[in-house]
Amino acid sequence: MNESIEPSEIIGSRYYRIISFSKPPENSIKTRLMDLGIHFLDYIPSNNYLVSIPISLSKSSLQGFGITYCEKPPAAIKYDPIIFESPLPDWAIDGDLIKVAILLMQDVDYSLFIQKFSQIQARTIETNSYAKIIRASVSISTIQNLIEMPEVCYISLVSPPAVPEDTKGRSLHRSNAIYTNIPNGRRYDGTGVSIAVNDDGFVGPHIDFQGRMEQNTVSNDFTGDHGDMVAGILGGAGNLNPMYEGMAKGVKMHIRQYSGSLPGSVQLHQDSGVMLFSSSYGNGCNAGYTSLTRQVDQEIRLNPSLIQVFSCGNSGSSNCGYGAGSGWGNITGGHKQGKNVIATANLLNNGNIVNSSSRGPASDGRIKPDLAANGNGQISTDPFNVYASGSGTSAAAPGVSGVLAQLYQAYRDLNNGVTPESGFLKATLLNTAEDYVNVGPDFTYGWGRINAYRAVRTLEEKQYLDSTIIQGETHLHQIDVPANVKEMKVMIYWIDREALPSSSKALVNDIDLKITKDGADYFPWVLNSTPNSSSLSLPASTGYDHLNNVEQVTIYNPLNDSYQVEVSGFNIPFGPQKYFLLYEFMYDEITVTYPIGGEGLHPFDVEFIHWDANFDTLPFNISYTTDNGQTWKAIGTVNAEDRIKIWQIPNQYFEEVKIKVERGSISDESDDYFTIIKDPDYLSVDSVCLCYVTIT
Repeated sequence: MNESIEPSEIIGSRYYRIISFSKPPENSIKTRLMDLGIHFLDYIPSNNYLVSIPISLSKSSLQGFGITYCEKPPAAIKYDPIIFESPLPDWAIDGDLIKVAILLMQDVDYSLFIQKFSQIQARTIETNSYAKIIRASVSISTIQNLIEMPEVCYISLVSPPAVPEDTKGRSLHRSNAIYTNIPNGRRYDGTGVSIAVNDDGFVGPHIDFQGRMEQNTVSNDFTGDHGDMVAGILGGAGNLNPMYEGMAKGVKMHIRQYSGSLPGSVQLHQDSGVMLFSSSYGNGCNAGYTSLTRQVDQEIRLNPSLIQVFSCGNSGSSNCGYGAGSGWGNITGGHKQGKNVIATANLLNNGNIVNSSSRGPASDGRIKPDLAANGNGQISTDPFNVYASGSGTSAAAPGVSGVLAQLYQAYRDLNNGVTPESGFLKATLLNTAEDYVNVGPDFTYGWGRINAYRAVRTLEEKQYLDSTIIQGETHLHQIDVPANVKEMKVMIYWIDREALPSSSKALVNDIDLKITKDGADYFPWVLNSTPNSSSLSLPASTGYDHLNNVEQVTIYNPLNDSYQVEVSGFNIPFGPQKYFLLYEFMYDEITVTYPIGGEGLHPFDVEFIHWDANFDTLPFNISYTTDNGQTWKAIGTVNAEDRIKIWQIPNQYFEEVKIKVERGSISDESDDYFTIIKDPDYLSVDSVCLCYVTIT
């Protein structure tokens, strides 16, 4: 292992490498490697580790551990490319210098590096020996030199001044947890992903979309401002007010006038690389599997990286002829009942359903809506650089589209630029959605509240596979369950062939899922679609599903052992059929997702604290610290089934604040500090131009 090591790489008789494993290494493997003197410093999804290795260790010593890769950390992963962009934000500029945060390798001798750093032409702003971070003003050439230093792990701009974000929607969806302002945090904002917004014409003008809009077909179409709201929730940058940042502020948006026939999707996808189409219009209530439904299903099947995201409608109290009276079977539009699309229910910002949100089932009894997201009360963009309140499932659908854009970027980053199939990303969102009210899916929330954090974890951990199956064939897959897992969710999903509009059942290719362990069989969730209110309100049971092109098996308290997954081609008239198999492990742990760190909260505002956790009967205790954990001040207690807590922020200023959520002996804190600080008074924006903003 000591071959090809440059003298400049050696720091105190050690050097740094990224090593990869063919699969997640067991603790015994890591222990043996640590016994050889290897320091595991950081994890780089998936199955990659940043390590330091003693120069005395021979290459032959590492054979037999399943290591597939061992190379010097490339410069490209050691800095945020924004550093070299122009213009930089004013808060990152210090005369001719740039304000940066320099994160060091975890096992670096901090004091020795500080001595070395003092010889560099730089203006130190702050040092943090505990986190091994130096914040300083340096020149571009110095940044380039720092990147080459082996002790340096990552360089980014310093965090912007503390300002509140648009937390109500972004934090409920966990979108904030996969685009953070903390060192080593995820930075998925949809960059490189193109989305079409089908709405009511020209969007803007608004600085939140500067440089990311294609509006040639609607340049003279000023029909309304509904599209402004949708576009802002999906991808507003928060340039004018970071409080109203959208889900995916890096996306490019193609703005189009909505047409009931949804024309031009394939052409725009193939010619301009548009992956997602977001529409918040209806065409009839409980329209059934129409020719338009067939169209969108077929377009996605033949262009598998394309996806259509729709609102599910605001007819929650209507009777649209499903047979169960008012309140059921009122999805507004046939296209929304497609098997390969996503229809979105509307939530309050506390996660509860809005009464007006349309309910399922689809006309043939399939599960609709697919997912639920916050739409009610969202503050978003309006023309001429102002903001306004939006609502309805129209505001929920772009939230899902924005999170999907983040996942497209994440998958590409994790898989050498390869674009995923939309069915896989849809399945990822469905399988990781947060159950709400009823266990399993239902006709109100679909598969649950969208959870971007859990979805991206599935991508990072590569907890998925795909295969193809034909009629009568059975595939056996094995899932090895780690220790301490409290819940395992396994899902199979396939982009189904389009059905005939005249068919009484839309499902064409029917695949069955079953899990077995020691003679016990576990079957997927099924809902009772009998057209009466009592049946439609029932929680899901388990059994064979021959209606939906998605099936999920949930196993509580699984053993630390192998489970056999059986996938059967029950009825495959048009084979072979590709399918995706995904699984998620929920451990006995808590994960604080908001505030996660780096946020700026306003004194005396009301915020929602969010966290993820497996189900238990014990309540949660919530507290916060302003003195690095020396003391914790109680916020309150919430019930075992809740994952949200309202918090009235103290009417004081604090620079370093963290949230803690605990249940019994299990707890978690914010990943980094956030601030509580008041906005500047008497601040006005005098002019906004391409390269600058005049503020007095």
